[in-house]
Amino acid sequence: MQGRRDGQERKGLRLQPRSAQGCGFTIWKRVADHKLTKKQIHAVIGDGKTRLIKGLKGRFGRNFDARLTWDSQWTVAFELPEPRPSLTGIDEI
Repeated sequence: MQGRRDGQERKGLRLQPRSAQGCGFTIWKRVADHKLTKKQIHAVIGDGKTRLIKGLKGRFGRNFDARLTWDSQWTVAFELPEPRPSLTGIDEI
């Protein structure tokens, strides 16, 4: 998505599309108790998702890892990694 930076707020970055005024969105600089780097902000804007970010903090204080991406309403969402297969319950060969 191409856009111009409309304003940098203290807690977020507001963006407006080049073609339409008033249809912009804001990316918060702090997501899940993690301060986003400029590289992460550029990745989610330019590529549509970031690399895996480790140590995000959920609502109840539990840590998790995720990529930031866009949902259908152009708000930042979490993309959780695929869970690793468990080795318990596998018979020895």
